[in-house]
Amino acid sequence: MTAVETATGPAAAVTAADRHPFVAKVREYAETRLRPRALTTDRDGVAEERVDELAALGLLNHAAPPEYCGAGVDRAVDRRVHEIIAGACFNTWLVWAQHASLSQRMVESTATGAPLSALARRILRGELLLGAGVSDVRRFPDHYIAARETDFGVASDARSHHFGLAETVLDELESTGYPEAVEVAAIWRPRIARIRAAAYELTDEARVNGGGPYRVEERLATKVASGEALSALTRALLIARSGRGLAGDDTAQLHARSALFILVQGQTPDVRRAQLARLASWSRPAYGLRLISSSTSSAIALLPMGVGCRSGVVSVE
Repeated sequence: MTAVETATGPAAAVTAADRHPFVAKVREYAETRLRPRALTTDRDGVAEERVDELAALGLLNHAAPPEYCGAGVDRAVDRRVHEIIAGACFNTWLVWAQHASLSQRMVESTATGAPLSALARRILRGELLLGAGVSDVRRFPDHYIAARETDFGVASDARSHHFGLAETVLDELESTGYPEAVEVAAIWRPRIARIRAAAYELTDEARVNGGGPYRVEERLATKVASGEALSALTRALLIARSGRGLAGDDTAQLHARSALFILVQGQTPDVRRAQLARLASWSRPAYGLRLISSSTSSAIALLPMGVGCRSGVVSVE
């Protein structure tokens, strides 16, 4: 029985995938090997040893069918694995996810019965690590990788690694010991759950309906909401950690940079327009400065916008 068959809705199925033996094995590895070394990996890069460990766990061919010694996991299990690895070590996830997405295409090609090359068969057996070429805009036009426009695709969707990172930051907020930080986590945890549920549901609907522009505005809005949530949560963690959160040995700055990366990862012009339009919609701040004065003293206070003027309170907006 798959995770999808034991839960209602795509997001619930991903959560239920925690009961899958492969997910349990990945979680144990992530907590004992990846998370404790996340800051070191951020500084020194993903070591070859980590890649060997990923291969030994079956993470280089986890979606491949059994005839290629793969685990043949379903979509819910795959999403949970992405969440767990991204939450434990975002840098390791980034290296692994490049391979996982490319090898997934080969897995899908096996279903068509198309002949596979010897190289493709080695990839499906988890013997090779794949990578993706990325253009650096600073080197254009001398060195760059050209791409042709196809459709909106996955660039319009909030992805599993968003929610893995969010889960980690929420947990760290709860463990700060500050009641205000715990309250932030309590408020945002159900919000993240709603964004996650919407993201997975919309992505699956789009897949069934040919992707492309299907419900693209809702998918874009969900991706924007996910990015905003990560920005807010990582800022809250940095604030809770104070100045030490900016140090290289603190995870607050690591998570904040990861959230910034997510904002521009796969940023098509449509995504950028949606992100900026959302920010532009905040035309009036929720709070403003007020000069509170009396006959003997004055002070600046941060008060809700729209508060009626009282005697001795002068707006300085």
